[in-house]
Amino acid sequence: MKVLFLCTGNTCRSPMAEAVFQKLIETLGLSGITAASAGLGVYTPERISDNAKTALAEIGVVPLRDSSHALDGADLEADWFFVMTKRHEYALLSLGIPSSKIYCPDPEIIDPFGGDLSVYRRCRDALLKAVRIFLRSIFHPEIIPMTAESAEEAAQIERESFETPWSLNSLLEEVSSPTARFFTLSVFGKTAAYAGMHIVLDEAYIDNIAVLPAFRGFGLGRAVTCHLISRAAEEKCSFITLEVRASNAAAIALYESCGFLRAGIRPGYYEHPSEDAILYTKTLKGE
Repeated sequence: MKVLFLCTGNTCRSPMAEAVFQKLIETLGLSGITAASAGLGVYTPERISDNAKTALAEIGVVPLRDSSHALDGADLEADWFFVMTKRHEYALLSLGIPSSKIYCPDPEIIDPFGGDLSVYRRCRDALLKAVRIFLRSIFHPEIIPMTAESAEEAAQIERESFETPWSLNSLLEEVSSPTARFFTLSVFGKTAAYAGMHIVLDEAYIDNIAVLPAFRGFGLGRAVTCHLISRAAEEKCSFITLEVRASNAAAIALYESCGFLRAGIRPGYYEHPSEDAILYTKTLKGE
């Protein structure tokens, strides 16, 4: 998949976005995705802005090109077009690019051309946020039952997420357990999260939900949580329940936003470190 980042002069915004996106892809370990950039108003190649280079260098990112590049026919073969403003979007539409392949951030990315370094820093920070939102929008997670092969990837997620992770053998036992419902979530072919629960009679108990650290903040925890809820409802469960560390504010916010209600406390439930667990339950009857 090729993503083209487009602005006017291709000396500031689009090369910065291109570099930020490529760095993010490398950090996530995703393959099969390439980034490029171009400008709608490039007539003579110009050097990438020094302030753009400096702003990127401050976050450990290097531009992928030295000079500007004019939009050409090959660029129009991209799978996605990330534009900076609606004006750029209208230009692509006039060239026959379908709106379904164009992404324009909201708010638009203001051109820093002619500004000082502080202006470029603000542009960089806006691009950091916009690029993550864009990538999240094209993830299209695939959630499938965990297998013996994917259990190894789930075990790796466990090791990167918890002080006392589940072992591979423990996860393999769940693959064949008649009461277990364990799933892995992948994006662009990479396993990024997993979740599991047990169902006994009409009761569902969530054992674990884990997301690779690099993939947190992309909504994958919510995706697997909602999948477990849906599966429990499909199997006619009366309720679904879970425990969460009392200090895990992010997880608590997620569960409460998914309709779980606080049902009690289990003192000293967790070890390493010792901590209380909050019990949450969601009623499924009628859903």
